[in-house]
Amino acid sequence: MSRLMIIGCGGVASVAIHKCCQNSDVFTEIMIASRTVSKCDALKEKLQGTTKTKITTAKVDADNVDELVARCPLWLEAMDGAADKRLLVEKVMLSGRRIASASGMGGFGGKPMQKRVLGNLVLVGDFETDILEYPPLAPRVTEAAALLADAMLEFILTGVE
Repeated sequence: MSRLMIIGCGGVASVAIHKCCQNSDVFTEIMIASRTVSKCDALKEKLQGTTKTKITTAKVDADNVDELVARCPLWLEAMDGAADKRLLVEKVMLSGRRIASASGMGGFGGKPMQKRVLGNLVLVGDFETDILEYPPLAPRVTEAAALLADAMLEFILTGVE
């Protein structure tokens, strides 16, 4: 039904990828891209045989971002660096594609996670806690990843691809 590009292969990305692969009738193809493609390959290997979703991997760097942007209509950003996030979100949005990104998931407890839609961009998080001040902990990471997967699902099922 739909192709999705997931950038990153850390905690948020891994959880989001697992969630998307649980809906393989909707997410028929997922490309996982990261600077460290070996992490992507390891996650792909772990998931193959547990999902019908076709999973491919790629290395992402400043030289091939434009090429990758052209490959998929939907993007889920799960990178750690703020500058890298900003660059990727801008490139994807300028291409007219849809992207979901997380902001503010550090610590524990605190303000509930939310989802904000800003044109082609969906942001999820509490929009306050900085992971540089408050390290991301498993419950908040899982919550943000589930909201990112939900945003992608909504894009597809409402025909806003």
